[in-house]
Parts: sequence; C-alpha cells; structure tokens
Amino acid sequence: MNDVDVWLARASRVTQRAAEDSHRALANRLAGERSPASHRARREARRTVACVAMVTLVSFVVSGWIARSMWGDEPLSPAWVAAPSSSSPYVLLVGQ
Repeated sequence: MNDVDVWLARASRVTQRAAEDSHRALANRLAGERSPASHRARREARRTVACVAMVTLVSFVVSGWIARSMWGDEPLSPAWVAAPSSSSPYVLLVGQ
C-alpha cells in the first residue's frame, strides 16, 4: 500500500507541473492573439469597404443605364468649337 501512495503523490506532482506548463503556454498564445473587439472592428471595416465597392458599382451601372435611356444608343459626337476664342494665340498672330 505504501508504494501506491508514493505513486499517487508523484503522479499528482507531474499532473500539476504539466497543468502549470499548459496554462503558461495558453497564456503566451492568447497574449499574441488579437482581442475579439479588434476582430469585430476589422470585420466591420471589411464589410464597409465591400458595401462601398458594391454601391459604387451599382451607381456606375445605373448612371450608364439612365444615360442610355435619355440619349438612346446613338454615339455622342464631340462638340468642337468652330472658331477660336478671341484670346487664343491664333487670333493674336493672324488677326481678324
């Protein structure tokens, strides 16, 4: 019976030492990780960026659809100025 008591005493010391080591390792690991609040803030920032990107894309498509419905499918030709302005170098050199 004496051997069993010695064995149990030694086993309890080993178990306590292993538990302390595992607690220390867990504390070190948790110290290096981010807090749940920072995870939540990062997720909200990503969600906000995704929403802004989607709104930008949808508004681009809708504005193109509105422009086509107002002006039709005909290509728009650029409007060139027929005569140069009075302050252009061409008018100053050539005259009227």
